[in-house]
Formats: sequence, C-alpha cells, structure tokens
Amino acid sequence: MNSIPQIASNYRWRICALLFFSVVIHYIDRQALSFAVLNDSFLSDTGLKGADGKLNKALFGYLDASFKVAFMIGFLLMGSMLDRLGSKKGFSIAVFTWSMGGLGQVFASSALGLGSARFFLGIGEAGNFPASIKTVSEWFPRKERALATGIFNTGGNVGIILAPFLWRIF
Repeated sequence: MNSIPQIASNYRWRICALLFFSVVIHYIDRQALSFAVLNDSFLSDTGLKGADGKLNKALFGYLDASFKVAFMIGFLLMGSMLDRLGSKKGFSIAVFTWSMGGLGQVFASSALGLGSARFFLGIGEAGNFPASIKTVSEWFPRKERALATGIFNTGGNVGIILAPFLWRIF
C-alpha cells in the first residue's frame, strides 16, 4: 500500500514541475553573461572592452571563474544549510540569493561589480540541485525518485536550448 495519500500524490508532481522550472531558470541565468558580451554597449559599460575594442577575454575568464568558484563553495554551504533548515526554507534562501545575484548583474557598472553579482549568483544557484534532490526524497516514494530526478534535471537542457531564443526576443 502506498504510504502517500492520493492528494499528496498529485501535489508532488506539481512540486516536481516547479523543480523543473527552477532548473530551467538556473541554466538560462548561467548563460546570460555569454550572450550579454555580444552587446557592445554592455562591454563598454562594464569595462569588458579591451584596448582593441573587443572583448577582454582574460577579464571575461575572471568573471566566469567568479561564478564557478562560488558555485563550488556554494555546494558545500548550501548543502549544509539545507540539512539544517530543511528544503523549504533552504531552497527559499537559495532562490533569494541567486535572484539578488541576477539582479545585481543588471545594476553592475564595472567588472568588479559584475564579478560580485556573478559570485552571489553562483552561491545561490548551488542550492538548486541539493534542494531539488532533498525535495524529491521527501515527497516521492523510492520507486518514483529516479523519474522525478530525471524530470527536474531535464530542465538544464531546456534552459540551454531556450537561452539563445530568449536572447533574440529580449
């Protein structure tokens, strides 16, 4: 007999859909900088334009590294926080942190400001996968956990596919 009541059964698939969309957003956010550097005014405004008038690749590498280092550190911090606070509160904090990092990119007027925003984006986004896995383990019976995990992980590919289309629209 299934230990999860029928109403919870339907609700958990809605939760899985939310996890999927959080991963989609995560991957779109992750690629935003790669598309933003195609804009000359963005390069000028943030100081990413080199002496030759093109992208300063070394500086871009530092910006990319700030996200990736934060993402690495964030896995440890967010995983620990999620174990202490639970998936609901922990995921909320992660989403808030990554949202503030994403918003900070909009207001960045220098490479340092952009790097700082990317750092917070990385810290917050690192909570996405541990929180999603913890949520699946809390809401799904063992026999459905692999499917639910596969569904939310598919969001990464959807986000990668959507990012260039969204860039053209906006």
